[in-house]
Amino acid sequence: MESFQRLWRKSGKVNHHRWKVISMCILAATTFWFFSALNKSDYTTTINYPIELIYPNKDSLLVMGKLPKALRINVTGGGWSLVRKSLGIGTKPLLVRINAPTDTRYLLGNSLVPLINDQVTSFRLNSVITDTLHFHFEKNSQRTIKLVLGDINPKVNHVVVDIQIDPDTVVVSGPQSYVKSLADSMVLVISKKNIAGSYQEIIDMAFEQEQLRSNPKQVSVRLKVDPLIEQEYLAQVTTRNFPVGYTIDLNSAGYVVKYQVAASYMDSTWTNSIEVFADFAEILPDSTVKLKAQTNSPFIMELKMDSTFLPVVKER
Repeated sequence: MESFQRLWRKSGKVNHHRWKVISMCILAATTFWFFSALNKSDYTTTINYPIELIYPNKDSLLVMGKLPKALRINVTGGGWSLVRKSLGIGTKPLLVRINAPTDTRYLLGNSLVPLINDQVTSFRLNSVITDTLHFHFEKNSQRTIKLVLGDINPKVNHVVVDIQIDPDTVVVSGPQSYVKSLADSMVLVISKKNIAGSYQEIIDMAFEQEQLRSNPKQVSVRLKVDPLIEQEYLAQVTTRNFPVGYTIDLNSAGYVVKYQVAASYMDSTWTNSIEVFADFAEILPDSTVKLKAQTNSPFIMELKMDSTFLPVVKER
């Protein structure tokens, strides 16, 4: 048994050397056959041939999506030529001209047969496998968009007294259909909450469509937020819509109105804009009218007064 194992190991070493020689011979023969076969001129195969779209006004157009880069075709030709074409070695792309790029969205593969035969002479075209080449061009357009500020979240009992957007317009450019779809104004969103005092934020101009561009790319928003100060004002009552001969029975020289005003405007005479009135059109069944208060000042907040009803009487 041991003698057999020694003989087997010795035989294995000899066979290993012989197999190396045999493998090298096979490799050499295969290589010779391969290169010899490539010299034949009647091979038929399918290859991806590179193409390049040529179109006018290139600087004023934008490509939507991706342009086709290759055309799949079935050809017959020499082995060496087909290998070079398949690997893209020394292959000039097929130049496909699009005369009206914004009005054309596709080309049928078969329509390119004359073009291929004219530009490619290193093999014979059998058929075009690619059914359709799809592409999409749009004009590069631009327009000016107004910037406005969205909802602001001031601190409780505070109010925004000044807003500055710099610049307050931007020029948006991109594909014509995208630019046309934009609204006349764009809402800016402030990220900070509970704002008080002076605040500034730099906002990047971003769009849902990535091909849209803004000039400038950033805008600055400055806010001034004041605390609200509670005040009281003794107002005189005026009447509205009262017929001749009727009035209200005043039981006080004036009525207290409570309101809040931004700290920056404490010294201003905004109280002149506060009006307390009785409207005959709102007379109740018991011949009374509820007093109401109003103001046209943007700086007076939370205008309120105690619920007061005055009788409507005939003038004496």
